[in-house]
Amino acid sequence: MAKIIDCITGSVIGEMKTPPVENKDLEHAWANLRAKRLMLLAETDIYALSDRTMTAEMKNYRQKLRDLPSTQADPADIVWPTKPE
Repeated sequence: MAKIIDCITGSVIGEMKTPPVENKDLEHAWANLRAKRLMLLAETDIYALSDRTMTAEMKNYRQKLRDLPSTQADPADIVWPTKPE
């Protein structure tokens, strides 16, 4: 279950279930991957605000998330990057 974070306050405002990729239809599988990637990026948007300094680890994590569709061959077997502390 993924947390939904308020980008202004940084507080958790909800949770979102991400469905497992069970559908073998590649179009749906890639859409699921992009939706989860977008959600994970949104969780870290607070670190990208102009009044904050983003660590190199967080920049690397966000870049790996953005690169995911182009770096994976099978949307059903994704190795997600680990979010830094």
